[in-house]
Amino acid sequence: MILLSLSLITLFQSFQAEQCDPKPMIIRHEGKKPCVYLDTKNIKTIGVGYNMQNKDAPEVFDSIGADYNKFENGPVTRWNVPCNCSSVPCLTEEQIDELLDISLKTAIADARKVITTFDGLCCPVQNVMVDMSFTLGGSGFAQFTTFAKLLTSQYWKAAGDDLTVSLWCKQATARCMEDANFVREGCGCSQPYPQACGSQASSCCGSEEQQTCCEGTLTFQGKTFEEQLCCPYANATCCQHNTCCTEAIYTVCCPPPPAVPTYCCTAEFPVCKDGGCYRARDGHVIEGKPAARALPLTQTEN
Repeated sequence: MILLSLSLITLFQSFQAEQCDPKPMIIRHEGKKPCVYLDTKNIKTIGVGYNMQNKDAPEVFDSIGADYNKFENGPVTRWNVPCNCSSVPCLTEEQIDELLDISLKTAIADARKVITTFDGLCCPVQNVMVDMSFTLGGSGFAQFTTFAKLLTSQYWKAAGDDLTVSLWCKQATARCMEDANFVREGCGCSQPYPQACGSQASSCCGSEEQQTCCEGTLTFQGKTFEEQLCCPYANATCCQHNTCCTEAIYTVCCPPPPAVPTYCCTAEFPVCKDGGCYRARDGHVIEGKPAARALPLTQTEN
């Protein structure tokens, strides 16, 4: 029974992934050429962004019925010039599609390794993950550690914002910004983060019995963005500087703005004083409750 359940889960995940079609996005971003051309890094490329320097390229070409040496040693067409297939070797439309399918299998496998929630993503975001792994390669995509953490935690807007300040976004701005916008729109909220923060569900937190949505900021590569963050307590009071009070009775953030809150006081002892909570009518002081950080994520620059 357990083996049957695992098989059904695997079958469902594979079926779900197959419903997403990243081809149109990748073709739009990469273009399609039947002859060899040089990409922006002066690498011989053909079809839909296929790198002729791939170590398995000769074997792959053989599998689609094409002579690798003829293409590798033949003339190179400029990327912005149409292929003259009467004077340079060209792939057929069917061979281009076969080559793309082979590349996509690798890109999807790489995306699954980097994004642990890949199979549960909605198609627009899943297609972006494949587009990124396709152009960056598995090792390149794996360097987007903060992005991956934010995405798998369903911090959709924050993940998209982080992507916009990456080095890749400076190198391929139009492509990156389109991908970032799809990520910002996200996939809504689901377990283990079912609580939507804001009408657009730009980020998701644990259930209301577990966490509280708070407005805050995150800084990526020196650029600060407004975000919806998660306080790891229910019915918490949100403070400035991405902090919050840990229990419902603690509603006063101390010290007061613009200082960074480090502890919290109750409504009965509302005055922040020397690290404690002060009640003016009798001068009684009690110890405050340490404040918590919203979004407990170690940020790694991309």
